Amino acid sequence: VKDRTWAPEVHFVNGRYIVYFTGGMFDGRLSCGAAIAVSSDPFGPYKDIGQPLVEAPESLGGAIDPHYFKDPVTGKDYLLWKADLPWALQTSLIYIRELHFSGISFKDKARVLLRSNLKHIVEERLVAEAPWMMYTKGYYYLFYSSGWTFETKYHIRVARGRHVTGPFVRTQRPVLTTDWERYNQGINCSFLGPGHGSIVDSGGDWWMIYHAWVY
Repeated sequence: VKDRTWAPEVHFVNGRYIVYFTGGMFDGRLSCGAAIAVSSDPFGPYKDIGQPLVEAPESLGGAIDPHYFKDPVTGKDYLLWKADLPWALQTSLIYIRELHFSGISFKDKARVLLRSNLKHIVEERLVAEAPWMMYTKGYYYLFYSSGWTFETKYHIRVARGRHVTGPFVRTQRPVLTTDWERYNQGINCSFLGPGHGSIVDSGGDWWMIYHAWVY
């Protein structure tokens, strides 16, 4: 990794802590990397595996926003991420791929879970990124962010499916968005453009952690 490191996630993967992250490589492309804790302390230190975990040579934006998910149904480990295929007019694709038990290599080919398209251009603005997956009561929930990060319309959405590899059906309304009623009146609505959400299960209740602009 040379620069532009962001979007880290620390997970306990089959007995050890691994941090998955986005990073700029020496060729200028963005890729998904991984680093392994050298002790049992989740605060590190961590040692980079020395090579990209996911690359997207045909993508303009690169491979970004890696997310680890352990399927509670099968016990299998997966990595999700976002990339694009501009020459195929696919500006956003969310991929999933089964991980090896080690968490730093793959067992199967990548599959597309969700892709941007003109049908959803008004609400998603051809952006689907920052995936996070949860499972409950027979359904997999794929949370993702849409819009552009620098605008107030950036928000979090969700799609639902019966299987970890899809198909996933989008919901019509965002999960979290700017309080437009207050914002349009010029009243303090605390935050703008919430996005890149992480979901935490606490005693059966789901809590969302996200970033936003302060109003």
